[in-house]
Amino acid sequence: MRSTFRLPLIFRLGGLALVIGCASLSSIVKKPEIQQVKRVAIVSVTAPQNVPHKGGKGQVSGWNEANRLAIADQALAAYAAEFKKLGWDVIPTPQLSTLAIYKENFAPRISKAENGIAKTLNSVVAFDASKMYFSPTGLYPVVWQDDAKQEGTLRLDLANLSLEKNKSLKTKMQEVAAQAGADAAILVQADFCYEDGSFWVGHAGSGTGTAVLTGASAIYGVTPKGIEVIKMKRIVAPCGGDRVVSDSSTAMLKGQLLFSNEHVQQMFQEVTRKAASENVKMIEKAMR
Repeated sequence: MRSTFRLPLIFRLGGLALVIGCASLSSIVKKPEIQQVKRVAIVSVTAPQNVPHKGGKGQVSGWNEANRLAIADQALAAYAAEFKKLGWDVIPTPQLSTLAIYKENFAPRISKAENGIAKTLNSVVAFDASKMYFSPTGLYPVVWQDDAKQEGTLRLDLANLSLEKNKSLKTKMQEVAAQAGADAAILVQADFCYEDGSFWVGHAGSGTGTAVLTGASAIYGVTPKGIEVIKMKRIVAPCGGDRVVSDSSTAMLKGQLLFSNEHVQQMFQEVTRKAASENVKMIEKAMR
């Protein structure tokens, strides 16, 4: 399967036409508020750095910094370019990332304190986050979690031995949108996997031969008033969602990828461009 974005199915009973699929598509945007969006702040494009083989034969992780940033920066550029096709102006990353509220809401940390213990703990957390997720230069990893499990829950500030309430992702994005002067704050959730390509050694599914990269993404958008103007289906499991596939392939030996930096970056770029294009087409159709 190379691309599984489905068109609505139409059945006709007598003079009655039943359309299946359109309702779910239109539900990803909030009308008429979505038509009022002209300027957006992309808070992050975030994906797990652990990239598994679909069949469980291997995985790629521990990306070097050059690959990690190139992959994420290419993805940010792809989504920004597609959003402009909707007539949206994208706030530059340097402008967004310097906002105090952006740092307050999304910088990885376990303490608000300024003492030595807090700084040490926070630096460890920030290091771990950069090793777990792809995120663009200047932007933090933002994980899309179920808000019902976040709002009002408590977090332990180890440096001060105190508890503080967590904000929901929607609240954080609402606050950023308001202070950034954006009509909506946008989060892109992405997921990458690889699978057997068209050439194999031994038998299909052997894990030796060629491999292609696959990807899926989902977009979440919140206005300064807290309205969820875009809410696609969240990707809840690795290799889930409707996938797009890279045009390029690379060698694979027993489930492990063999690649150069340039080549693997090209594969990721092909996937993110396709995923961004498909997401924006969905938004365009839902806005009609």
